[in-house]
Amino acid sequence: MINSIDDFLVLVLVGLLLFSGDKNSLSAIKSAIRGYNELKRKQSELVSELRRELEDVTNSTDEIVRETTQVTSRAFRETSTTLNDAAKDIRVKILEERIRELEEEIERLKKQQGGVNK
Repeated sequence: MINSIDDFLVLVLVGLLLFSGDKNSLSAIKSAIRGYNELKRKQSELVSELRRELEDVTNSTDEIVRETTQVTSRAFRETSTTLNDAAKDIRVKILEERIRELEEEIERLKKQQGGVNK
């Protein structure tokens, strides 16, 4: 069975030798070797180009992840700060309300105390 390009090329070379005869066999072999070398060179160029493209995609992906992380972190900090400020405002309002209630209670007790002393 033909499992690789090398096996195929060997079969082509044998076929060329069988059909070309003795006088054309040397030029046919040279031509086949040149074709094989050209194929290997193109294959190497393709692999190099694919590796460069993969590296570019990987770098782009890393940059996107880095930028997304920065934006998410900044948004989280801003949201956290906003929530903390809102919680402080709510606590202040609760304390102000409680102070008002206690002041009213003091006034009520003063009036009761004043009525008892008279």
